[in-house]
Amino acid sequence: MQEQAEKTKPDAKVPIRYTRLDMPEGPGIIADIGEFAFDLNEVGQSFLKREFFEHFASDVVGLDDSSDSESRTTLKVTMLPQEKNHREGNFIFGKVKGHIIVVVEKRHVIITCMFKEAQNQQIAAVKALVERLTAG
Repeated sequence: MQEQAEKTKPDAKVPIRYTRLDMPEGPGIIADIGEFAFDLNEVGQSFLKREFFEHFASDVVGLDDSSDSESRTTLKVTMLPQEKNHREGNFIFGKVKGHIIVVVEKRHVIITCMFKEAQNQQIAAVKALVERLTAG
């Protein structure tokens, strides 16, 4: 038990790599969080929860967490059913719409975010890319 607690210390540094995709249909982001020092079995499930999607979406659209924020637009997140280590959701913030995909691997978390200007076939292409990155 102590060993697991030591593995999940919040001060442990985990690399985060991201790439911005600029496509004719709209922008997107792919982020790779990891290599974690431990397997993400139970801990990884927190990346598939609504709260993570809400936090990630608010970061992507640049929402200010302060209560005195001038923006009165509400962030809305709808979740699709969770598959084993994979979950998707949509978000709307005013006129900004997007689609988020999160895949939890053994020691990595891969996140893609496509803005809805991107056509459904572009979203499918990003899903295929995520599958190729996580295969193996």
